[in-house]
Amino acid sequence: MAWAHTRNREYLKRGCTVDVLNFNADTDYCFQGINVYTKASVGYDLSNYDLVISHAPNIKNHYFYILKAKFKKIIFFFHGHEVLYTEKDYPKAYFYREVSRLRRLSKTIYDWGKIKLVKRLIHRVTGDRSHLVFVSEWMKEQYEKNIGLMLSPNKYSCIPNPVWHDFVDKRHRPPPTDSKVKVITLRKLDESKYAVDLVVRIAEQNPDVEFHIYGKGQFFKYYNKPDNVIHTPQLVEQHKLADFFNNFHLALLPTRYDAQGVLACEAATYNMPLISSDIKVVKEMLARFPHVYLMDNDKPEDINIQDIYNRLKNRVKSDFYFAPENTVSLELKVFERFIHE
Repeated sequence: MAWAHTRNREYLKRGCTVDVLNFNADTDYCFQGINVYTKASVGYDLSNYDLVISHAPNIKNHYFYILKAKFKKIIFFFHGHEVLYTEKDYPKAYFYREVSRLRRLSKTIYDWGKIKLVKRLIHRVTGDRSHLVFVSEWMKEQYEKNIGLMLSPNKYSCIPNPVWHDFVDKRHRPPPTDSKVKVITLRKLDESKYAVDLVVRIAEQNPDVEFHIYGKGQFFKYYNKPDNVIHTPQLVEQHKLADFFNNFHLALLPTRYDAQGVLACEAATYNMPLISSDIKVVKEMLARFPHVYLMDNDKPEDINIQDIYNRLKNRVKSDFYFAPENTVSLELKVFERFIHE
């Protein structure tokens, strides 16, 4: 995960010793100065570390390992799905992704059990030896709602994921302004929370704009693709993404549901004009950027791309709140305080 490695690189730069336990690794290896170990190599005795960090704790790997492990203190990072109900919390699936009532029921039962185990692990097993970090205030609120208790202020911190360093070190360089406006959307096509259907409806209302959608999925087997939409069924590698954005004038990244929306934070930090959605978590993350427009998801037909782009391109202002140097500084302050409590 890019957001995890970005953190680890910054920890290393700050003089921390960083080792990673990868539950999926078959052999030990070193990547960019960071040692990555298998569970067999590490074992269960972590008492030589000042702090253990668990990102996105899950039942399959983290829960039973932590029950057996010996450690001083642990910090859990919550990124989204760990304490969310698939059926109750996420937006309704596209019709071609709908599953049977039995499968929905089984998923709800699984999610209920998952959340109960997370609650037990944090509030009974680890207790005062644990601290929670949420990537947004919104995520903290979802945790409290689904876990069923209010957190005391000293039990948690809210710190967003950092963006990839290229979006801080470089600036967006759009194509010539005399060309047709080119819009980029990168999404998992089949997940309704990423709202590709809204992108299509906006494209229909803006026939003189060129829309590029990158991402894999079956969406266009079931929905018509307007003539001004170019779909490329592939992903863009993280280290190529900043330069890739320079082929486009505007990023269009609507969302119905997100814990943070790291890609939108990256585009905004890169000084790229951006349209996203007017929902609570997006406002929390992106309200600081004047070159971001938040759309009403219920009124995609109101979006005039040319007009919005003309406004946003003259409002671009750098803001490095999501830079690894900043977010990691916030994290290290939390770590230092928690270690010495």
